[in-house]
Amino acid sequence: MSTVPGERSEALSAAEKRTIGMIASGIGLHEVLDELCRTIDALTPGVVTTVLLMDPDGKRLWPGAGPAFPAALKPAIDPWMVGPNRGACGTAVFLKQRVVIDDVITDPRWPDEYRALAVSHGLRASWSQPLITNEGTVLGTFAMYYGEPRVPDAADLELIEAAGRIALIAIQLDRSQAEVRDSERRFRLVVNTIPVMLWTWDADSQWTYINHAWNEFLGRAGGSQTVRAWANGLHPDDADRCVEMCRTAFDERVPFEMEYRLGRHDGSYRWVFDQAVPRFHADGAFAGYIGSAIDVTDRKLAEEALSRVSRQLIEAQEQERMRLARELHDDINPRLTLVSMSLDRLKHGSDEFREEIAAASLQLAELVQDIQALSHRLHSAKLDLLGLTRAIAALCAELSNFHGVTIEVTADEVSEQLSPDVSLCLFRVLQEALQNATKHSGSRQIQVALRSGARDIELSVIDTGVGFDDRVARRRGLGLTSMSERLKLVGGELSIDSKPGGGTFVRARVPFDRARSSAGAGDAGVRS
Repeated sequence: MSTVPGERSEALSAAEKRTIGMIASGIGLHEVLDELCRTIDALTPGVVTTVLLMDPDGKRLWPGAGPAFPAALKPAIDPWMVGPNRGACGTAVFLKQRVVIDDVITDPRWPDEYRALAVSHGLRASWSQPLITNEGTVLGTFAMYYGEPRVPDAADLELIEAAGRIALIAIQLDRSQAEVRDSERRFRLVVNTIPVMLWTWDADSQWTYINHAWNEFLGRAGGSQTVRAWANGLHPDDADRCVEMCRTAFDERVPFEMEYRLGRHDGSYRWVFDQAVPRFHADGAFAGYIGSAIDVTDRKLAEEALSRVSRQLIEAQEQERMRLARELHDDINPRLTLVSMSLDRLKHGSDEFREEIAAASLQLAELVQDIQALSHRLHSAKLDLLGLTRAIAALCAELSNFHGVTIEVTADEVSEQLSPDVSLCLFRVLQEALQNATKHSGSRQIQVALRSGARDIELSVIDTGVGFDDRVARRRGLGLTSMSERLKLVGGELSIDSKPGGGTFVRARVPFDRARSSAGAGDAGVRS
């Protein structure tokens, strides 16, 4: 050996560091392995080294490195088949263990057809170290050839093991980097083709990445470095709300979601639904946010169209209620009253005739009373004349007498603060809720409350009756959809808490900003 053990150890250590550095720098695997072979060739006079790489099929080896290997022999090993008698390399891979052939002329593991060819090019001894991962996968071989028969000593074995380890590290690193590159390529292909706008922010709420969909939306051909600040594109009516929401989420490091209008490259504003979650470094430090956004303008337009249709249907329903109420009150009721008066004048006949007339007159009076109640339910004049608070009290008193139940009413004076749309909406919700309670709950006591809070108007109806579940509600047609749709049109919401045997709690809420002026509740159009 031309080097002492200490010098050789240092040379191998340097070769390992150099190999890792070359792979990390992006230098190709074949060039790295060639450099390793040159290093080993220089450490041991008379040696020729090669690296063969395993084919994915596990049946063939392909030349990977070997700058000093005879060029005339390369076609013979391109590829080299794996098997029990396929020379040092093919056999080592087959057995998954080191194979030492001290003389290719006499060793039966060397193929007969290649003996003379190897000897004629100065290859008499062949040692091969299989490159095996911790999982048992063979990635290739590291081989050493000599021009004369030779058996390795301990130093030789240490050298071939060390060189094989370095070659294995190089192959594994190269494959890992290839997998990362392939993974990144697939990831970028996905994020740049899906119809979702993906983005990342750093800890200072600055964009660090946006995908192709974002750039298309903004009309930018470049990458994330070319885009303007996110907040600059927000619609003026949405900017303060969204910026404050983001600021709060950043302070608390929590997920957030929001809908807003964002300026598109063509100058129009589009509705965007945005969701984001916080990111953290491995050490737990806050890294920013990653989020996704989708253009929901078409959905918003569909919702607006549906709201307009719902509003028109409800308005038509209310007009028809008013017409029927007027006919009942102004036409049918007076005519029935005249009939009742006529019957009263006929009471002067025989006793039997008077009794029949009295019974008919009583039935007619009850019919007049029922029609009056129906007229009030169709359209309450008290709501127009007295306002919501007094109309609620009158409705509860009327239903309490009619059904023989106790209805307790607690109501703030809020009528002057409410728009007509909201007053009518809450009144209709109350009618539906009380009709359900008196008809289905079996409760003899009902609580009604109208509360004016700091941010909203709340109407609640509570009974202690039999309750219901969702399936019963759908089957009985309890008017839940009607109540919910009415509230949506004025920006409100409906919540119902009920279970069998546990009573029912109906609550309707309308925000104050919509309660005071709800005329434009259905107008959420896209503006430019």
